[in-house]
Amino acid sequence: MSRTRLVWMVHGTKPLGRPIEPDGPHPSGIPFYWEADDGSTVRRMSDGSFRLEEWSQKSGWAQMIACYPAGWPNYDCSDGVPRSMSAPDLNTMNFGGQTFGRLLPTADPALDDPPFLSSE
Repeated sequence: MSRTRLVWMVHGTKPLGRPIEPDGPHPSGIPFYWEADDGSTVRRMSDGSFRLEEWSQKSGWAQMIACYPAGWPNYDCSDGVPRSMSAPDLNTMNFGGQTFGRLLPTADPALDDPPFLSSE
């Protein structure tokens, strides 16, 4: 208990929540990160699996789904829905019937900021 109190006195309290909007730069610079028009995202993890963040337009909530390789192009996902993947080009991926795009970083970092985070 005294150790916990000491940590609290030195470092302060833990935040009770996290902001919904990202604080930092847009994650488009992350390698192996794709985003759909509706805000859903797919990210390749270090173990070869994919993490799908699927947004619901009706509720405005996201569902995190882990998808593991089940023999190319098929993936077994944690929500019980099997999905398949295709990549028509280097910046586009179709995963589970949804199209995701990837924005690659440019030479000018100011151009990589999304419109809602730009300084203009």
